[in-house]
Formats: sequence, structure tokens, C-alpha cells
Amino acid sequence: MSCRICDIPDDDLIVSSGTSKAFFPENPVGPAHIVVAVREHRPLFDDLTDDEAADLMITARRIAAAVRPLAALEKFYVAAVGDVDIHFHLHLLPRAPEAAGLGPFIFGGDGWAGRLAETADFDLRQMIRTRLRGKES
Repeated sequence: MSCRICDIPDDDLIVSSGTSKAFFPENPVGPAHIVVAVREHRPLFDDLTDDEAADLMITARRIAAAVRPLAALEKFYVAAVGDVDIHFHLHLLPRAPEAAGLGPFIFGGDGWAGRLAETADFDLRQMIRTRLRGKES
């Protein structure tokens, strides 16, 4: 199986750690758009080990902290989409101070909100609470 993220040469990495690696994407949304991925091929977020998940977030945070002032950014958005490359990774999406925010797009009338459920599924919410609080196997 071929995976673009698995196949990235070490020479193309910005930084790497024991279980994570960071690189510039082929089609960035901005000059400081960076991708942080786990080294092992793990398709989904919940396929990661606890150590991989922790290292991934620590690596992403360190990169954001170093790059944000260097690139004069207001902040980074962190997104995990994975519709094209089925290898879990995070996108650090740069937001310049003058840029429009993503929140109104994602949760507003012109974005994903139009496709989200109009009402909350309270039964599902209760099942999630129960499962995560350990009251159900």
C-alpha cells in the first residue's frame, strides 16, 4: 500500500520526534500551513496510541508556538480532515490578524452548519456521556 504521508522523505520534514513528523503540504492554504502526522500508518484518530496522540499534540503546539510570532500570525487553527490522505494528521492552518475567521463559516449559514442536524440528538448525547463515564462497557 502506498501512502503519501508515509512516503515523505526525511529530507522534506520540518521537524520530527519519536512518533510524529511535520512537513509543508503540497497545496498550502497559506505560507505557514504545516501538517503534523504520526509516523506509523494510522488511518483514524482513534487508531493512535495514547503516546502517539500526546506526542502529536505536543509537536503541533511547539511548532505553533515557534512559528506564530515568526510569521506574524494571530493564531493557528488546528484541523484533522483526512478525506484525501487516509493517514491521521493535523493541519496547522495559519490565520493572519487581518484574515476573516473560520468560526462563522464553519458554524454559520454559508458553511457546514447548513449540513448539520438542526436539533441535537439528546439520546445519542446521553449514550456518549454514559460510555465515556465508564458506566457501560
